[in-house]
Formats: sequence, structure tokens, C-alpha cells
Amino acid sequence: MSDFNLILDKNNEAMVAIGNRFVEIIKASLRQDYPFGMGYNKKRQSFGMSNKIASGNLYNSIESNFDPATQVLTIEMAYYWFWVNRGRKPSDKMPPIEPIKRWAVIRGLPEGAAWGIAKNIQKFGYAGSQFFDTVATDKLIEEFETELTEKWGIGIDDFFNTFTINENQ
Repeated sequence: MSDFNLILDKNNEAMVAIGNRFVEIIKASLRQDYPFGMGYNKKRQSFGMSNKIASGNLYNSIESNFDPATQVLTIEMAYYWFWVNRGRKPSDKMPPIEPIKRWAVIRGLPEGAAWGIAKNIQKFGYAGSQFFDTVATDKLIEEFETELTEKWGIGIDDFFNTFTINENQ
């Protein structure tokens, strides 16, 4: 095996390991408790704290895929990750009721509470948890910067240049 192939294999192994670790960190972030009920602008008092795992769909959808041919590491997760992360501004439109009904039942609320919850979301929005932003900025760089350069010989800029997020259903 040539030196080039050894380097490429080392890089591929590093990217798979880093992708898998990133998935672990994202999932750990979803397991943390976040305040809820404050509205998008956080002008209301929180109604309590809870993690971001209800059905487990978002949590279980998170996966890492590395394509050695393109050298691209992709993190995939359910399409609504963006809204859990960033929140929703107040709007003239109510959010869809059906997903809220399912969420309410999972959280131990009556299905009939969904309309009131949707109306509140319409009026006040909701603050996102920043579960991904926090991980992608602080935890990822802190944990991987040294490992990338010392163990795998990859610079942090090179890593982020090959990183994408895909939404899956």
C-alpha cells in the first residue's frame, strides 16, 4: 500500500470517528433540559424545563455518513431539527395541529390541548433550544481541535470545509 493510500485511509477513519462522535454530542445536547413556554423573544416566564426528546424521532434520526470518494462528512437528522434548534417567530398563521397533538399526548397532555398550544405558538412563537448551534460552535471545536491535529493530522478548517447537514424525513 502506498503512503498516499495510508494517509487517505487515516483521513477516512478520522472522519468516520469524528462524525460518530459528533452524533453522540448532538444526542447528548437533545437530552439536556431546556426552558419552555417563554415565546420566541423570551419575554415570558418559562413554564418549566424539559429535554427535546418526545417521540424520539429527531433523536433517532441523527446519523453521520462519510463519503470517501468526495471526502464529505454529512450529518443527517429529521427535517424539523431546524425548528427545534432555532424556534419559531410569532406569525399570522397557526402551526400544523397534528404534530402538536402527537407531541402533547407523548408529553402526557390531553390531545385537546394542541389547539391552545398552537394558538400560543402563533401568538408568541417559541424559543429554540439552540441544541445544535451550541454543539457546532463550542463543544465540537473544543473537543475536536486538538484531536484533529494531533491524532489525525487534519486541521479544523479542513474538517469544516467537508462538513454538511442534510435533512431526512
